[in-house]
Amino acid sequence: MRKGRLVILSLLSLAFWPARPTPAAEPVEAAALAQPPTPPVSLSLDQLSSDPVEISEKREHLTRLYSAIEAEITRLQQQRLELPPDLNVISDLVSSTSQELERNQKKLEAAEKTAVSDPRQIESLGFDVDSSKRSLDRYKSDLERGNRLDAQLIAKRVELENTRNELFKLDRRIASLLNFEENRNEFRKLTSFAFCGLVAVVILGFYLIAFFKSQIAETIFAGEKGIQFITLFLIIIAITLFGIMGILESKELAALLGGLSGYILGRVSS
Repeated sequence: MRKGRLVILSLLSLAFWPARPTPAAEPVEAAALAQPPTPPVSLSLDQLSSDPVEISEKREHLTRLYSAIEAEITRLQQQRLELPPDLNVISDLVSSTSQELERNQKKLEAAEKTAVSDPRQIESLGFDVDSSKRSLDRYKSDLERGNRLDAQLIAKRVELENTRNELFKLDRRIASLLNFEENRNEFRKLTSFAFCGLVAVVILGFYLIAFFKSQIAETIFAGEKGIQFITLFLIIIAITLFGIMGILESKELAALLGGLSGYILGRVSS
C-alpha cells in the first residue's frame, strides 16, 4: 500500500508537468533579454521635450524597451507552462510527501531498533525514505520556482503597461508638435483675448475722459466728428480681428490700414 501511494504521487507529478530543462539548455537570447533597457521616468505631456532629436531618441528607446519586455514575458510564460496552472496542486503534493516521508522515517527507525530485523525490509524502507526525500525536494523546488515566475510575470506586465503609457504620451506629444493648425488657433485665441482687453481699456478711457471732461467730450463726440471717430474705431477693430483670424492676408491688411491712415491724416491736415 505504501509503495502504491508513492507510485500514484509520482504518476501525478509526471502527468501535471514534464521534467524542466536544465539551465544550460536555455537559449542565449533569453539571458540577454533578462536585462531589458532601463525603464524611463514617467513624465506628463507638458514636461516632454519639444526637441525632435530628443523625442526621436526617447521613442526609439521606448520601442526597444517594449519589445524586450514582451520577449521576456513570452519566455517567462513558456517556463510557467512547464508547471501546473494551479500551484496549490504542488503545495498539496509537498504536504502529502512530507507526511509520507515522516511515516517512512518512523518505520525505518522502528525496524532498525527491533532485535530481529529483516535486512530486506530495512533496505526497502530506506529506499522509500530516499525516494520521498527526492520527491519532496523536487516539489519544493517547483513550488518556489512557480511562485517566482508568477511574481516576475506580474512585475513585467506592470512594466509593459507603464511603457505602453509612456509611448502613448510620446505619440500624443509628437502629434501636438506636428499639428500646426492647433498651435495657430491657440495663438489666435490668446492674441484675440489680449486685443479685446486693450480695446476695452481704450473704450473705458474714452468714457472716463468724457465723464470728467465735458469740454473734451463735446469736441470729440459732437456732430459728424463723433460719428466718424466711432466708425473709424470700429473699422480698425474689425480689420485687426480679421487679420488675427486669418481672414485678411498681409497685403490686404497693409492696404486697408494705409488707406485709413491716409484718410485720417488728410482730414487732420485739412
